[in-house]
Amino acid sequence: KDLETVILAFAKVVRDRGEELFLDIVGAAITQSDKEYEQALRELVKNRLLSHRIQFLGGLPYSQMPRVYAEHDILVHTSRTGSIDKVVLEALGSGLTVFTSSEAYQYIGDVVARFGQNDYKGLAEGIEKYLDSATLARNEKGREYVERHHNLKNVITEIINYFPIS
Repeated sequence: KDLETVILAFAKVVRDRGEELFLDIVGAAITQSDKEYEQALRELVKNRLLSHRIQFLGGLPYSQMPRVYAEHDILVHTSRTGSIDKVVLEALGSGLTVFTSSEAYQYIGDVVARFGQNDYKGLAEGIEKYLDSATLARNEKGREYVERHHNLKNVITEIINYFPIS
């Protein structure tokens, strides 16, 4: 998932701005490889002296995610699945500003902010521009995009049209 890029960008933003900013990392380490990766990330956080600003929340039940989205302003997405991931649509639908390095998001236009893979400086710059903007308003364009293109009624209609009954 390239969480090193997220942590390094966060460290840069905190260093540059000196503000009280916080980062929550959501997701459970499942495999042994995942657990080793999480331990390496925790070491990175410790070495950057960010333990008081970065929390590893672990896996959360889906029922808690609306609350998590409501408590945050930004979602940073570094997954390399090559598809539009559910978490991004949920975050957009909740009005969050989404920063993503996924190439799949070239198809949905300007409702997400893009940065290059492994480009922590580009991500930090984007976050700083967001923080400098006159208003830190909810992402209405993103919310409207999800409502228009991914609501259940429209998806069902598209499925029915895709498989016409003869």
